[in-house]
Amino acid sequence: MELVIKNLGSIKNAKIALDKKFYVFIGYNNTGKTYLSQILWSLFDNEIYNDFIKKHSYEELVLTNGQFKLEATILRRILKDFSKYFKLHVIPNIFNIAKDHLILKDAQVNLKYTFSQIIKQKVDVSGGIILNDKITKNNSRVELYKADKKENSNIIKLSIYDKSDENKELPYDIEDKMINNEILLNTIIRTLLPRNNGFYLPASRLFYPVFYQYIYKVEKGKREEMSKKLSAMLEQKDRSKLDIKSLTSFRSQYTKPMDELFGKLYKLNEDNAINKTYIQLINNIKSLIGGDIIFKKAEGVSPIEFQLDLGEQKHLDMYLSSSSINQLTTLLLYLKHWVYDNNNFLFVDEPEENLHPENQEKLIHILLKFAAINKNKVLITTHSPLVTNVINNFLNIGYLKEKNDFNLKKFLAKNKLDFDIKEVLLKKDFGVYFFSGSDVIEYSAKEYGIYFEDFDKIENNIKNLSENITDEIYQYSEL
Repeated sequence: MELVIKNLGSIKNAKIALDKKFYVFIGYNNTGKTYLSQILWSLFDNEIYNDFIKKHSYEELVLTNGQFKLEATILRRILKDFSKYFKLHVIPNIFNIAKDHLILKDAQVNLKYTFSQIIKQKVDVSGGIILNDKITKNNSRVELYKADKKENSNIIKLSIYDKSDENKELPYDIEDKMINNEILLNTIIRTLLPRNNGFYLPASRLFYPVFYQYIYKVEKGKREEMSKKLSAMLEQKDRSKLDIKSLTSFRSQYTKPMDELFGKLYKLNEDNAINKTYIQLINNIKSLIGGDIIFKKAEGVSPIEFQLDLGEQKHLDMYLSSSSINQLTTLLLYLKHWVYDNNNFLFVDEPEENLHPENQEKLIHILLKFAAINKNKVLITTHSPLVTNVINNFLNIGYLKEKNDFNLKKFLAKNKLDFDIKEVLLKKDFGVYFFSGSDVIEYSAKEYGIYFEDFDKIENNIKNLSENITDEIYQYSEL
């Protein structure tokens, strides 16, 4: 499956494969890297799928003896409708813009696939449905259903299962047209499109630990003002004079991924349970930070304050902590509190910001490990040649991993790389894309990795200038 975009802001042509595990977006400033990464993030937002399913119904989605046969015609129709829905509803919602905004004026957004790719996929979907009781005919009951499609098959089979997970034949009363549409459409969408749990960490992450409280108060004040206006309008007898425009003018000043991060920070006041699935990676980030991040709860229901725990009961307020600590805080909070056990897709805009080169390398190692386990994915945007060199090294290590006669464990130990074999991605798992200012070009990995032409060009220019200056200094000293 590929996401194909044309004429979206500065992006004239882009084609992104959706089957990679580690994505790298590089290129010039203002070329659409952040735009496209947030659009990809939205493809992994369960809310949009649920909304699409509620708003669309297809007569063709009818069960026969508890089964449905996938055909290219219905898949093509569903994807066409989803692409249209994505452009008209999802993208404006992500960027908090109107549907006729200038960046969307001539935009085209499509999802492309081959039917053979869909047939190869295995899919398991489960949920609950309300059925009429056959005996009383009045009472209703909730049954758990399971929809599955085997590998290399175009048959979706629905069945009912109990708590012991013993599949049962599908009752006749499930064969209701609307139920079929909802369950089958959900299964087909899951077959067609990725469903990892996306989470986005914007650039300038150092802003969030200190200033999210102020944003919270401002946004809360705006909502309270809007609520008062609405109440006043409803009390007016002459409804023709309602100023609806003043209500619709209220909107957040942040994109949806940024709003989600604010929301997660607010809710830590209520739920700060720690997920220990990624405890080793958590400890690695603590090592980079030089301590742990703890919460200080203010009185009442005020948002929490973050502090750096240096040990020995020494706590440092975040505004006194270094920029690198603030920058890494949201990633640490993600792994501790917001991550799922598996099927995560973590987006990190410019992970290198405010970090010393040594810590840049260590952070990329953490992200590479995260992407290699538990069916996770990672996407980064970067302007750092050091970061791309680290990634290139591991892309080439992934090439060596595929060689049966190569002792990868010995190689990792010899080079003091703290990686288990399972934590090393294969070469094919990487997707590297260069943003030129108009086109998004996929960098293909050659035998010895990827040649990052734009970075190498700048580095060579700097090196040549340095050599020319050295020559001039030498000649001058000889006079």
